[in-house]
Amino acid sequence: MSPPTPRMRELPEMHEVAARIAALVPDWAIAEVKGIRYLEGGYGNHNYFFRVQDSAYAIRIPFADQPYVDRDYERVLYEQLPEGLSPDLIAVDVAKGILITRWLEGTLLVDQTRPATKQLGAFIKHLHANTPEAQRDYDPHRLARAYLSTMSTPTEIKEIANRRWLPVEVASCHNDLNPWNVVVAEDRWRVLDWEFAGHNDPLFDVVNLVEGLELPNAVLIEVATDVLGHAPGEAHLLACYEAFWLREYAWAQYQVELGNDRTEIREQVQVAYDKLCHRSI
Repeated sequence: MSPPTPRMRELPEMHEVAARIAALVPDWAIAEVKGIRYLEGGYGNHNYFFRVQDSAYAIRIPFADQPYVDRDYERVLYEQLPEGLSPDLIAVDVAKGILITRWLEGTLLVDQTRPATKQLGAFIKHLHANTPEAQRDYDPHRLARAYLSTMSTPTEIKEIANRRWLPVEVASCHNDLNPWNVVVAEDRWRVLDWEFAGHNDPLFDVVNLVEGLELPNAVLIEVATDVLGHAPGEAHLLACYEAFWLREYAWAQYQVELGNDRTEIREQVQVAYDKLCHRSI
């Protein structure tokens, strides 16, 4: 993998966004695209809200190519996802990774009051039961090594990245199930950003969501027990915890190297490093 080319995170101009929208959906004229606004919170993509006539949509414009992301696979997956699990796919440019979906009205899970532990477990079980059978494996250690191969990395992080990833159980997982990727509306939870979907240990999704919500370890164990049907072993839990924070560290450091240098991303690098080097479960 060649080193990333550092560059600043430049936002496309609104007229450029409108032109990309109209090019992707030829039935829409540029003049019909109204109310474009930038959506904060997308770390690896530029995301915009817009309207065409009486309908609302979102467009994702990737900041840069990333390891593991397969746009052909993503397109097929969106077409297979059952109704109500994700936003409706409107159009996609596989070559550029640009994606238009119908807008989901609701609130991000991260902005909700703390959900009940049973609700978290039920949601993850529903997600795994209804995600189409994956056509690829997701190895967070291998992905982290791909990111880290392009940069200087602390020895302690390299040692963790070089460990072999061995899922104890396997399911079709989302693998980026953070609370910024879950939209809650009328008790229905829908999931965004399926770029990392693939076979993985279901406990990885549990750790992802619970850690993202900054919930205590007791909740992590309770949700894991609900999802798996049994209490996770200490080694199993620690392996998934470590794999998650390793991926978070490597992804964030890679973004900084690309020039996507945001305060939130630098904070993620530091938090992930602390979690890996001073972990306690």
